[in-house]
Amino acid sequence: MQSSIIAGGDASYFLSSIIDTLQDSVVTIDLYGKVTSWNPSAEKLYGYPSKEAIGQSLELILKPGDFSPLLEKIDAIRKGLAVPVYDTFRLRKDRREINLEITLSPVLNSTGDIIGISTLARDVTKVRQSEESRLKSENHLRAILESAKDFAVISLDGGGIITDWNSGAENIFGYTKQEAIGQHTSLIFTPEDRHGKMAEVEINTARQTGRSIDERWHMHKDGSRFFMSGVMTPINEHPSGALVKVARNITDRKLAEEAMMISEQKSSLAALSAGMGEWDWDLVNETVTVSSQTRVLLGVAENGGDSVDNLLMAVVYPLDKDRVTLELEKAMNGLFIFQSDFRIIRQDTSEIRWVNVYGRIVAHANEHPSRMIGVIYDITNRMLLEKQKDDFISLASHELKTPVTAIKGFSDLLASRFETNTKQQNFDLLRRLNNQVDRLTRLIQTMLDSSNLAEGKMQISAKPLDLHDLISEHITNYQLTTSTHILTTELSPVAIVHADSERILQVVSNFVSNAIKYSPPGSTITVSVTDGLDSARVAVKDNGPGIASDVQPFLFDRYYRVPADGNSSREGFGLGLYISAEIIREHYGHIGVESTSGQGSTFFFTLPYS
Repeated sequence: MQSSIIAGGDASYFLSSIIDTLQDSVVTIDLYGKVTSWNPSAEKLYGYPSKEAIGQSLELILKPGDFSPLLEKIDAIRKGLAVPVYDTFRLRKDRREINLEITLSPVLNSTGDIIGISTLARDVTKVRQSEESRLKSENHLRAILESAKDFAVISLDGGGIITDWNSGAENIFGYTKQEAIGQHTSLIFTPEDRHGKMAEVEINTARQTGRSIDERWHMHKDGSRFFMSGVMTPINEHPSGALVKVARNITDRKLAEEAMMISEQKSSLAALSAGMGEWDWDLVNETVTVSSQTRVLLGVAENGGDSVDNLLMAVVYPLDKDRVTLELEKAMNGLFIFQSDFRIIRQDTSEIRWVNVYGRIVAHANEHPSRMIGVIYDITNRMLLEKQKDDFISLASHELKTPVTAIKGFSDLLASRFETNTKQQNFDLLRRLNNQVDRLTRLIQTMLDSSNLAEGKMQISAKPLDLHDLISEHITNYQLTTSTHILTTELSPVAIVHADSERILQVVSNFVSNAIKYSPPGSTITVSVTDGLDSARVAVKDNGPGIASDVQPFLFDRYYRVPADGNSSREGFGLGLYISAEIIREHYGHIGVESTSGQGSTFFFTLPYS
């Protein structure tokens, strides 16, 4: 190959060798556009061997009309100006067009004079075709998103700042694209959710679990509220951790669900108590409209009209007022549900009665709850009965705990001595004694938990909790205590929850021990953790006889035990599932059972991510 390098000797030979081995095409031309060198990569790129190209005008590979612009670039280089890298099209020998990225640089002689131009060319045909295809795809997708007027599509950067906002978002939230871009996503959340940093929780959940379901009240630009259902997912291939959220306004559906829920609640409470009353609380004017039955329950005179100033709080027993006020504040500040058992003082007789009150926020004004409706019914007889049971349990527990502790201490001491003396038979007997004492201790603790729940003394210490680690370690340890069943786990990815680890283990242990108790020896018991969109779901599945549908509604009631089926050896007070249910309710979760007679049972509970 001929070379345009003027300097002689080894340096010239070395530089020529480098040019010959380059993957990019290197062609040098004189100042009039005539080819002076043509490396092997140029032969491959253009299809001309060097002997056919050298000495020819570069017009050989140029499209018609491209030679004059090339001469202009050569003239600029002669004047000492830099020519930027540029894209252009060239023609191969077979006249096929190729898209090239061209770099022009001067060729100098030994005295520093410009005697030619080096053209380095790189084939970018496939790259540009790919870019063009991607651009067309992006434009097509953007057109689709812009036409989706009923769906808001919002793009966020890694910090939660809005980077794109489609026409559907403009329609739903009222903000134009110019107003929304650059704002934090909390712009569309209600003040109470901003205070609770729910926008940040949504982003973190999406990153940790791959998506975050958002079903809550949101804010329009004009200050009105609407109920929105949406999902946020991370854009995995984006280096900055960007996310996208798709949402739609489902206010009409939500209000219909709320109305149905209130109706169902009224029907359910009516079935439980013929003395149910209804009430409607105007939170702005602090007046309560009550039904005639509510007046009877509270001992309020009929001649006072339907609306009474702040009636519900006026009759609350003084020692319960702080607790009821706190529960009301929780309802006002985002929970939107008020449910409480408390004492009242009847206005006509000053008699102290127990009532259950359920209410739900159904309207807002100026970003604050403005209306709550609900029901009330008398539970005095039930509370008196439970108080008698609580008194018995508390007495029995404390009377039994002291001697049991002493027995446990002596049995541990004796077991240690017998083990040292290698009297294996005696040691085995004492080990069995220890197991029975442990069983008795657990029963007493169950009774104490039941009593504490009734008196509102159970403490929940919620902390960030990894359910995978908790369940995996617990089930591994539990397997060491039983040789009759096989315990397995199925752990799907879930977000971190806030919960009391000891209490959650208490619920899992209760589910597993019941599964062992009611399923045949040698069968498998599976403990699973799955993502429930806005909560984590923990379930224990067994292969036992199953539970009849007519008794399932009572399984979590206090003292309830499934009717005997010929096996009278199954011990317990009927408190385990009741305590488990109360623990989960204290965590704002849900507990339940799925079972069909003859096909086993699955007991489960959920813990909310937020």
